[in-house]
Amino acid sequence: MTKLQKIRRERGLTQLELATRSGVSLRMIQHYERGEFNFSNVGVYVMLRLAVALSVPLYALLSDEAEKAALDYDRLSADAALLYS
Repeated sequence: MTKLQKIRRERGLTQLELATRSGVSLRMIQHYERGEFNFSNVGVYVMLRLAVALSVPLYALLSDEAEKAALDYDRLSADAALLYS
C-alpha cells in the first residue's frame, strides 16, 4: 500500500473523490496507488494539489527517506530561527 493510498483511506475518500478535490486525474491517482509512478517523476504542483486535498503536509506523500530529510530540515530551520531571533 502506498502512502497516498494509506492517507486517502484514512481520510475516508475514494479515488474519485480525491481526484475531484485535487484536480488530479483519476487515472493518475490509480497509477500512483499501484506504484506505477512515484512522486519523484512528477512536478511539485501535482504533489501539492494532492497534499492540500488530503490536508497533509507535502512531505507526508514522499518516501520515508525524503520525509525524514524534510522533517530534519524543518527542525534545523526552527533551531536556526531561534539562534537568530
